Amino acid sequence: MNRAKHHSSVKNMSILVMMASTLLIACSAHVSIRKPFNVSKANETVITHFKVTSTGDYSFAMLFARAPTPEEDAKQTEILGSAYRDGVPITVNLRINRGNEKILDQDITSKGVSWAQVFQHEERMVNVVARLIRALTLPPGNYTAEFRTLADSKEFIGIESYVEVSYHNPKH
Repeated sequence: MNRAKHHSSVKNMSILVMMASTLLIACSAHVSIRKPFNVSKANETVITHFKVTSTGDYSFAMLFARAPTPEEDAKQTEILGSAYRDGVPITVNLRINRGNEKILDQDITSKGVSWAQVFQHEERMVNVVARLIRALTLPPGNYTAEFRTLADSKEFIGIESYVEVSYHNPKH
C-alpha cells in the first residue's frame, strides 16, 4: 500500500471513529432515571433532577417488578392489571419544574400496564411492567420531577416498585 492510500485510509477511519463517538455521546445524553418508590403508603415522595439538552418526548412512569413464580405472577397481575384490565388504581401527584417555572402539578390516577422492560438495578436485572403516568414534550433545561402517592394502596405491599423518567421516542 502506498503512503497516500494509507494516509487516506487512516483519515477515513479517524472520521468514522469521530462520527461514531458523536453518535454515542448524543445517544447517551437522553435521560433514563429509575428510583425505588413505595407506592403502598400515602405521602411517599421521590424527587429526581435531570437535564434535557434538546427538545424531546419524555415519559414519567411507575415500574413494578414481576413476581418470581407463575402463581405469584398471576396474583400480581390481578393487582397490576394488564393492557386490557385496569387492575388496582394508584393516584399520584406529579410535579415537574423547569428551573423555577412550574410545568406540571397534577393528580393522576394510573391503572393497567402500558409496557414491560428489563433494567439493571444494583447489579441485578429487574424484569418490570410499567404504568404510564404522563408523557410530555420538554424543551432544553434543568428539571425537577416529584412523584408523591396520595393514598394508601395496601394491595401493593411487597411489590418492588420504582418511578422512571425517560426519553421516549415512539417513532423509532
